[in-house]
Amino acid sequence: MEWDAQIIAKLKAGEFEKILQQDVFELDEIEECGLRSLVTLLAAFEKIPHTSEVLSYEAPGGIGCAVGFWQRSIQFLSSLS
Repeated sequence: MEWDAQIIAKLKAGEFEKILQQDVFELDEIEECGLRSLVTLLAAFEKIPHTSEVLSYEAPGGIGCAVGFWQRSIQFLSSLS
C-alpha cells in the first residue's frame, strides 16, 4: 500500500513525469496491475494542456483502486477547429 500512496500523492500533485520515470526493475518487486494503463493515459496527455483530478482511492482486500478524471483544456480543443 505504501507504493500506492506514493503514486496517488504524485497524481494529486501533478507530478506525472515522476510516474512516467518509474524504475522498471522496481515494478517487478511490487504487485501492480494498473500502472501500465496509467502510464498510457499519462503519456497520452503529456504534451496536451489538460486538467486532472483524483476522485477517490480505495484498497479493499489489499488491492488499490483509484478513480480519476482527465480532460483536455478548452484552449486546446478550440485550437483544433
